[in-house]
Amino acid sequence: MERYTYIVTSDIHGDGAVLQEIVDRAASLNASRILIAGDLCPKSPSMSLILHNAPCPYVAVKGNCDWMWDFKDSGLAIPREQAYLACPDGHHVAMTHGHNIVDPSGFPFPLADGDILIQGHTHVPQLDRDCNGVIHLNPGSPTRPRSGYKATYAVISESSIEVRKLKGDKVVLSLSR
Repeated sequence: MERYTYIVTSDIHGDGAVLQEIVDRAASLNASRILIAGDLCPKSPSMSLILHNAPCPYVAVKGNCDWMWDFKDSGLAIPREQAYLACPDGHHVAMTHGHNIVDPSGFPFPLADGDILIQGHTHVPQLDRDCNGVIHLNPGSPTRPRSGYKATYAVISESSIEVRKLKGDKVVLSLSR
């Protein structure tokens, strides 16, 4: 099985310095992909440059605060409402911001045991497995956290999923795959 690492973030709300920190973390972890679960809110072309110079591809979905003119002005493509990605291990990652779809039954793609549903929106980290074996991940927010963990992001690998503090990189939530 091919090894992989995905960096997951959400709710950046136009903060270019935080986006750069996430991209730098992706570089340090040799990430395969950066996943952005909405509310990127790119306020300037500099955010486009950060993503285009990232060490790996990124996939973003549209959040409730993402406006088409922000993306147009920044030079980034307007993201879709949801994404569905195949992982090298045969599982899937489904991603939406979370303001329209709140559970796997509302997602337009099938999710099975071991698949991951990523959502942002609440700014509160979450990591658990439902009764069908679908893993629910909310990376929290690196800019406007609403939990005692402060700024967070997540790391998905073939063996585990972790929510980490952005400052100090301490693991605050963890789940084996």
